[in-house]
Amino acid sequence: MKTVKRLAVWVALAIAATIPARAQFHAQQTYAGTAGGSASAITLTVPGIASFADIVGVPIRFVVASNSINGGTTVTVGGLAAEPLTRGDKTAVQAGDLLAGSIAEIMWDGTEYQIEWVGLQTSFLPASNVQTFSSSTTWTPPAGVFLVKQAQVWGSGGGGGGVSGSSQAACAGTPGGYASGPIRVTPGTGVTITIGAGGAGGTSGGGTGGNGATSSIGGAGTDHTISATGGVGGPPGGGGNAPSGGQCGQSPNPVGGTGSGGAINYTGGSAANGYNFGGTYVGSPGLGAPLGGSTTPLSNFTGFDGSSPGGAGGGAGGSGGSTHGGAGAAGLIIIQY
Repeated sequence: MKTVKRLAVWVALAIAATIPARAQFHAQQTYAGTAGGSASAITLTVPGIASFADIVGVPIRFVVASNSINGGTTVTVGGLAAEPLTRGDKTAVQAGDLLAGSIAEIMWDGTEYQIEWVGLQTSFLPASNVQTFSSSTTWTPPAGVFLVKQAQVWGSGGGGGGVSGSSQAACAGTPGGYASGPIRVTPGTGVTITIGAGGAGGTSGGGTGGNGATSSIGGAGTDHTISATGGVGGPPGGGGNAPSGGQCGQSPNPVGGTGSGGAINYTGGSAANGYNFGGTYVGSPGLGAPLGGSTTPLSNFTGFDGSSPGGAGGGAGGSGGSTHGGAGAAGLIIIQY
């Protein structure tokens, strides 16, 4: 009887020894300690793994050793081959996804490792800092800031056209474009902020309004650029009645600047012709930029300057003789992080 019991124990031990390591991992979350390797090639020490089949669907937690970098990250678990690490949506890992000292959890899905979650980071919280830039500069992200949660970018407006005398009505410029969205940054690395200057109003004597210019945020340490081009300057007023068929004789009407690189990208609107109201000549109003300021009032003399940010300058009216158009408003950038 004792011999039978001993044999049963030996058999049980032998069977247990042949059970795949996978069974013990599936029964619990696996902690791999502090990661080794580098930011682009993470290594994790987990004993008892013979094949990828042992870790399919197994949560593996570890302490991040180095801040992640943009793209191209691999993970090596135990003695297995290095394989790609991605976000949960299958896109490449980016700077700021993994921060040194935080705890992360990844999982092998049969093809690659995915980040399941990471310890709470400030990038997950609502923005607590807002900065507004009305002139070109270099902004340096503070320590720990890897993500601008929203960057709003307005291009500058075009200037309105001028008139050379009475019985003329000039056209407004067009507004700048607009773009907004998140942008990844690198702490301590300067980000280039460019603010487009507004287009000058067309001079008295019948000058054409100046074009607006592009505003943008991007450059070193960022993952892409968000920008918005400037609007177009308005043509001067013509003699007699304001011409028809397009913006002061142009067809189709020129449109405003265009946003690009954002999660949201808008194009500014078109300008209208100048007007003749029973012998009173009025320049067309300058439109506000998308999500920007208001439209300028109509004017039968000097054109009104565009509203900030990125609004178009209004066209001049000829009721008072030769005069200039309104200037386009400068661009603007607002960031939240």
